[in-house]
Amino acid sequence: MKPVPVSLRLPDGSAAAGLRITIQSDFPAPPARVWELLQSPDTLRFICRPLMYFEPEGPQPAQWVPGQAAAFRLRAYGIVPLGRHVIRLERIDPQRAEIQSREAGALMQVWDHLIALQPGPEGRTRYTDQVDLYAGWLTRPIAWWASLFYRHRQRRWLRLLTRP
Repeated sequence: MKPVPVSLRLPDGSAAAGLRITIQSDFPAPPARVWELLQSPDTLRFICRPLMYFEPEGPQPAQWVPGQAAAFRLRAYGIVPLGRHVIRLERIDPQRAEIQSREAGALMQVWDHLIALQPGPEGRTRYTDQVDLYAGWLTRPIAWWASLFYRHRQRRWLRLLTRP
């Protein structure tokens, strides 16, 4: 899906013209199983590799906690340093099966990520990544890359859910 324009608020409160990407997949697992795996930072590290490595700065919890911030050093392909990236879990809503994070890093000022799960037919899960992002003059190229990255993540989810 092509990125669409969206109005965003920067950390300083000013307005910015960002982009939204939305990537969806149907997973061969029930929503409860996907939700369980989604709670772990280990799952994040698995689904992002080998394109992106999230190296924790300090101790990481076994499960994400609402209101908690986690800092990582990002490395593209495990080699190219991309600086510090902070993930703040704003909302973890088991009733709606949604997780909302507010993120920022060396290259992007805004990276608001919503993960939503919906029950599908035959015990499957419709998984949606929606990201609103802003990175100044890099917004469009980063949105293009993010579209590829989230497709990769969802392919890795499929691998995670179907491995023995």
